[in-house]
Amino acid sequence: MAESTIFKYEFTPIDNNTLKYHFLNAKDNKLSYAEFIKLLHLGDENFLDIFKKALNEATDELSAYFWECPPVSKETTNKPFEFVVTKSDTLSYIKQDYSSFKKKKLLNVATKMFVVLNAELNIEPII
Repeated sequence: MAESTIFKYEFTPIDNNTLKYHFLNAKDNKLSYAEFIKLLHLGDENFLDIFKKALNEATDELSAYFWECPPVSKETTNKPFEFVVTKSDTLSYIKQDYSSFKKKKLLNVATKMFVVLNAELNIEPII
């Protein structure tokens, strides 16, 4: 994607403990699972900044949470990407180890996830 591409997110409270998130492109279209995976693989800074802001907002709202997405298959990669975060009081008491989430490691995980999902879901390469 072009460097001038701008992304944003929206969230909907499901209840007091659960928020549902979607991401939108500059034309206000929801990103599909395939687009989400490609943006992670590319390490698109504009998207990663928005993604981090969404996760930080979830932390501000819920303190600690479980993050989950609906199942995806090669037949459903065109569906809008979404995830929910559900508050977890138990996770609030666990000491966090941020060293696992350094940028390089996170991008390596995203790249590995892309390779696996690309093979399993038959997502067309963008290059």
